[in-house]
Amino acid sequence: FLEECVKNKIIIVPGLFFDVNPRSVRHVQQSKCIGNVRFSYGPTFENLRVGMANMKAMVDKFKRSGPLTASTYITRELSKELSRDFSEDN
Repeated sequence: FLEECVKNKIIIVPGLFFDVNPRSVRHVQQSKCIGNVRFSYGPTFENLRVGMANMKAMVDKFKRSGPLTASTYITRELSKELSRDFSEDN
């Protein structure tokens, strides 16, 4: 999700980084924040509007492509990268 956001010019921070866990007493996988993201409301309203429009377009694109698992995403992205590398070599 984070990689796709960056590709679509959306910068977010994994919620895990905002979990209060002094001295790491809890394992990362047990964090209540692991499935969340954080947005900054510091940028101008126009930048927030553009970011949210980009996120909507990104989510709509994935909704149209059907169910997506992590392995499907990795395979698709790796295939794109390999074909790009191959075309640059020739």
